[in-house]
Parts: sequence; C-alpha cells; structure tokens
Amino acid sequence: MDNQEVRLTLEQVNRYEVCKRLLDGDITNKEAAKGLRLSVRQVQRIKRRIEQQGAKGVIHGNTGREPPNKTPQPVRDRVLKLAEKEYADYNFSHLADTLAEEHKIVLSDETLRLWLRPQGHGRPVRRKGKHRRRRKRKAREGQMLFLDGSPHQWFDPEKPPCCLILASDDATGKPLWGKFQAEEDRDGCFEVCYHLFSRFGLPASPNRSGVQCLPDSSSKPCSVPNTPVLWPTITR
Repeated sequence: MDNQEVRLTLEQVNRYEVCKRLLDGDITNKEAAKGLRLSVRQVQRIKRRIEQQGAKGVIHGNTGREPPNKTPQPVRDRVLKLAEKEYADYNFSHLADTLAEEHKIVLSDETLRLWLRPQGHGRPVRRKGKHRRRRKRKAREGQMLFLDGSPHQWFDPEKPPCCLILASDDATGKPLWGKFQAEEDRDGCFEVCYHLFSRFGLPASPNRSGVQCLPDSSSKPCSVPNTPVLWPTITR
C-alpha cells in the first residue's frame, strides 16, 4: 500500500467502513452484503481489493474512464449545430434518419432526445389526463332542471359551513329554487322538489334521464315562464 491521497464519495466511504469491519472480524460476509445491498461475491471482491490497495480498493476500475461507445465530442457538436439550424423543424426520429442518410452519423432517437431536449428542441411531453365526457347542455330553457347540493362557507366565517341545495335550469343555469341547511340530505332535496314541482309541475315517472314532469291540475303544460311549452325533465 502507498500513502497516495484518495478521494471518495460518501457511498464509497460507507463501503470502506463496512469492509474494514468485515476485515476486523466484527461482521460476516453476509451481514456486510446485506448492509451494502450487494451480493456476497461483490463484497468479497471489494474486500480483496482493499487488502491489496487500501481505501482505493472501493473505487470501481471503470471510474473516470470514458465508455468505449461514447460519441466523440466533435460529432456531438456537429449534430447540435445541424439540429439548431438546418434541421430545426425535424422531430427526433426524422432527424436520426436524415443524419444517417445525409451525414453518415448513426444515432438513436433516444440519444438525440437526451442531447436536444435540454437545448429546447422537441415538443413538450404532454400528460394525458383522465378522459371525461361532458354532457352538452340542453338547447332550450325549461327542457331540463338540475338539482345539486353545494357545501360552502356561505355566511359569516365564524359560523359553521352549510349546504345550498339548489335546483336550476340546465340550459341557462338560472336558479329556480334553493334551500340552505346544515348538510345535503333526502328531506332537503324533497323539500326543494316540492316547492319546485308546486310551481312548475308534478313529477310523474322516472326514466333514464331523470323524472318526467307532467302538467299540474290546471291542465297547462309545465314550463318555465316566458318560454315555449316544453316537457322538462328533472335530473340529479
């Protein structure tokens, strides 16, 4: 062993300390492997290198070496220049094909993506959200009534929040009848419906869209005032 200065990362220092305990007989190969999250064979190789080289033995032999398949820097600089000027509108796949055909530079799409993304090339990655199909509103006022509850801090901040149970017209969003109460429940919805049906008509039978509305006792078709005669439905 020599006294040459060795620079280690925190991970390498941890490996050295564990292997020193292993060499001192404080722990077993299996315990050292578990602590370092390595195989027993890997720990044994590191231990032998430490015995021969000291702390330098924890440094992998390839550390600091350039991989043999690394693209030369002049080639990379040329590709970046071509992508910035001549092929600025090309996507990664088209650029890879053009470089191979026109310039005899063979690179994968992924390599070009890694090089060019930091330079601002390529479209930003779009994350697809959950598909949500929206129902179109009815075309005419009075065709459909919407009933919903909205819990909120409607009044004084010092007072507890309450829920607004509101029936509104689906086409226009016009509020028709509402009620504030502590929370949304069946009785509150029924009360809103009672007042709503008393004014605009009585419910008949449920269907897939909601509840069909029939004329009231005056035998006039139920409709929102100042709108053509319609047969509205109530949906929730």
